[in-house]
Amino acid sequence: MKQSGYFRKLLLSVVIGIFFSCQAKSPFSIEIKRVSPLVMVLNLLDVNVTAINSGSGIILIDTNRSPRLMAELKKIIVKEFGQSDFRHVINTHGHSDHSGGNQLFLDSVIIAQENCPEYIRQNPVNSIYDLWYPRTL
Repeated sequence: MKQSGYFRKLLLSVVIGIFFSCQAKSPFSIEIKRVSPLVMVLNLLDVNVTAINSGSGIILIDTNRSPRLMAELKKIIVKEFGQSDFRHVINTHGHSDHSGGNQLFLDSVIIAQENCPEYIRQNPVNSIYDLWYPRTL
């Protein structure tokens, strides 16, 4: 019986540890360069994401490696531009480090080279994230 209580406490400790570790901020540094009042480049893990405030919505060029990482960048973009209407996402190519955060932009039009959606679908790293959506050009 004493072992059962020990394992319950251990399990509870692990669950609490996981909960708090999930709440922690990203341990990676984000470099922000303002190119102009309407353009910024954010670098996270050696991948650039460019945000352009077009006046009729934000245009993104690439979406970094994952939804979690892109969510951090998205918060910064919203804060810096004071708006959150992401109109277009441009994927320069289908590698997951450039399209990994696509799923955060369900209401945006995703623009890419014509073979990009198929590459994303066929790449096992991308397929687990379901990175491509039917509303694309």
